Formats: sequence, C-alpha cells, structure tokens
Amino acid sequence: MSRSDPALSADVEPAALTARIQAALNDARRLQAVHDSRLLDSPPEAVFDSLTALAASLLGVPVAFVSVMAADRDFYKSQHGFCGELAEIRELSGRTFCHHTLLHDAPLVIEDTLLDPVFAAVPTVQTLGVRAYAGVPLRRQGRVIGSLCAIDMKPRFWGANEVEILVQLAASLQRELDLREALERTRVLAREREEMVATVAHDLRAPLQVLSMGVQMIGRAGAGEEPPRRTLERMRHSLDAMQRLADELVSAARTGGSASLRLERLCAAQLARDAVLMMQPIAERRRHDLSVGALEVMAVQVDYGRMLRVLTNLIGNAVKYCPEGSRIRVEVAGSPGRTAGDAAALHIDVSDNGPGIDPAHRARLFERGWQGGEGQCREDGAGLGLAIVRDIVEAHGGRVDLLDAPGRGTCVRVRLPVRGG
Repeated sequence: MSRSDPALSADVEPAALTARIQAALNDARRLQAVHDSRLLDSPPEAVFDSLTALAASLLGVPVAFVSVMAADRDFYKSQHGFCGELAEIRELSGRTFCHHTLLHDAPLVIEDTLLDPVFAAVPTVQTLGVRAYAGVPLRRQGRVIGSLCAIDMKPRFWGANEVEILVQLAASLQRELDLREALERTRVLAREREEMVATVAHDLRAPLQVLSMGVQMIGRAGAGEEPPRRTLERMRHSLDAMQRLADELVSAARTGGSASLRLERLCAAQLARDAVLMMQPIAERRRHDLSVGALEVMAVQVDYGRMLRVLTNLIGNAVKYCPEGSRIRVEVAGSPGRTAGDAAALHIDVSDNGPGIDPAHRARLFERGWQGGEGQCREDGAGLGLAIVRDIVEAHGGRVDLLDAPGRGTCVRVRLPVRGG
C-alpha cells in the first residue's frame, strides 16, 4: 500500500510530476487499451453499479466510483454518491486524484489531501470538498485504464481492512474486465476462422470448376483415347491449388491464426502463364479470349499458391462481369518506384475490354462481403474475391491499384516488391 511516494513529495518540482502524469496519460498503448475496453462513454451497467454501491456501504464513505481515464478527461463508468451535473454528465476534465494512480502499482491512499501541496492543488479538493481518497488501479492489456475509488469529505485514517475491502472489490471488477478481454479475443478468433473458411470455400470454386470440366472432357473422349495433355495439366494445377488451400486451412486451425506465407523465388511470367492455363476452360465457356500479353522475365519472391489465387480471382472477376466474347489479358512488367527511395518492383496486370467499373462503386470495391448491384442480381458470389486479393497482396508487402475508365475496360494492377535472395 502506498500512502506516500517520493515522486509526490513537496520537494519534487510540480513540472516534473506533471510531465510524468501526462506521459502516462498519453501513452499510446494505454489509450489503445482504454479504447479496446469499450468502457469509455458507455452506459451504466449493473455489475459496476452494484460494486460502487457496495464499496460506499462497506467503507462508510459518501462517494465511490469507477473512473476510466482518457487523455483529456476522466469518464465515470459507475458512481455512487455524486450529485448534480457531475452525476448527469459522468465526466470531469483537469487533474484528478485518479491520474496519480497511474504512477502506482499499489493502492493510492491519501488520509488528508490538504497535508500535501501536490494533492491540495487537485481541483476537486475545492469543487467537491475532497479531503480523503483511496484508489485501486484497474488494468487492461497490462495498462492502467482507470481505478476503483472511494472519497470522503473529511480527513480519515484508512485502516488496513478498509483498504483490503477496496482491493477485493477492485479484484472483482478486474476479473470482469479480464473476462471481457478473453471473450473479445475468442470472438476475434472465431471471426478470423469463419473468414478463413469462407475464403477457402470461395477459392475452391475455380479449381473445382476446372476439375469438373476436365472430367467431362475425358468422359467425352472416345474409347482408348488419351486425355488431352493440356486438360490433364489444368487438372493437376487445380488439384495442387486445392491441396494448398487445404494445407492452409489445417495450418490455421493448428496455430489459431492465419497460415504464414511460404515464400519461394520464381518467375513472375510463369506464375501468369499458370493462372491463365488454369482459368482458360472457364473463360472459354463464356467465349472469352483469355491469354498472356507482354511478359517481362522477372523473378519475384512470393507464396506461389496464394499469388495464384490472386490472379485466378482477378481473372475470374473479368470472366464473370465481362460480356460474352470479351478479351482478357495478363501481363508482367517492371514497375519503377514513385520516388527515388522506393524499392524495385514489378506489376502484374489483369485487364479486359469490358464495361469498366461504376465510379460510385470504386470506394467499396475491396470491402469484404460487398457486391455491386449486378453481383447481387447474379447471386453467384459472396463479395470476397477482391478482398482476398487485397489481403494476400498486402501480406506480401505489395498493393493493388485499379486502373479503369468506365466503358473502356478494367485493369487491376498487382504491384509487388522485388527482393533479393
């Protein structure tokens, strides 16, 4: 228990103390923990109100409260005994005793605020008449976000039993905060796994289509005829893609998060050819002309399976939304840096001569689950393709740009850094 602290004694310059408190208040990780707690500006809750009422009753004090400290104000998540405007607005600006708990690991106990010039200068000594204070820090993510406090309007000796009561009540609140934090982590993990399953299910559609069409072609072949080599190659690529997706799902389930990238150095032109080879039967069904264009021979370090998914998703979108008989091209070229400090890069373009993209839709194009009116009418997608593309490319340290003019086709550019090794 900390009744006094050299940092708070009269021989410490007020400016030095102010600097310490402000640094603690403004700590970015602490403020993030405050934000993540979702307590700031939240409505009253019975679990907090019952504990502040119990604290006031057991300690025999007129006021007990739970503060949440933002950078510029204290918000009172719960209070028992405040009246007037403070009870209504539930917040206070300026220096408070709670700010001093940021400098303590143990409870802060003040028997008479007027005996220390530092504490006597706290505004609530005058505005509320606070003469005694006891506060126990509350933490989230290891950072002090607030405190459970009791105040009295006359000096008082805080007995060891009284301080222990406040500590135990704070421990109950701390368990509530810890439980909420654990539940939030569980919800995030569940959401990530749901998104992973949705992503895998989405990206299985293209290889399954290729396999289905390959099986049909083999079934139509005459007795004793060898299946076309190109058909078998496409089927092999599709099976490889499905295996990688299955491996990724198993890895994510095992680690409790997304699978890490399996980087390898390969030729970007070959990656483009493989994507075109795999998607060609799907394009041909819509009588599209899908082919590779200019292919600059450049090496790139990427996760082959995931970058193949990027290109097949982009090609698949072009196939789906272009009118029958459109032209779709995949090209690879070097991409100069925008500034002298930019790293060397290459870009892979997937372009078409379709109708282009409505400018009103551009801002939401890469949102997960979003579909334009045409996509909703078709009812054959989940609005995941471009979100998957963006996530994979950004995981590689690259970016996705949309280059299009309505009525004159669309070009989606995947820009990737070129690394050594």
